[in-house]
Amino acid sequence: MENNGDGQDRLSFARWNGVSVNEEGGYYCRGRQYGVEKKLAVGDCYEYKKQLCGGRPNIMEIAREHKVSRKFVQKIEAEL
Repeated sequence: MENNGDGQDRLSFARWNGVSVNEEGGYYCRGRQYGVEKKLAVGDCYEYKKQLCGGRPNIMEIAREHKVSRKFVQKIEAEL
């Protein structure tokens, strides 16, 4: 296991912060599919396309454009 500059074990640090570590050493946070940047980009795109068409935009078009699932776009739609 690697240590950071303070000598703290990365695995312990990750777990303490709610992050899991898989067998390959990858980090992930349960329930978080994408980062905040992706969420904001999809939300901005949704709002932009909503203004253009004057109604509900095509969810599949946004999903393809941002390489996310239709359900992820629908989740963002519900939050807006």
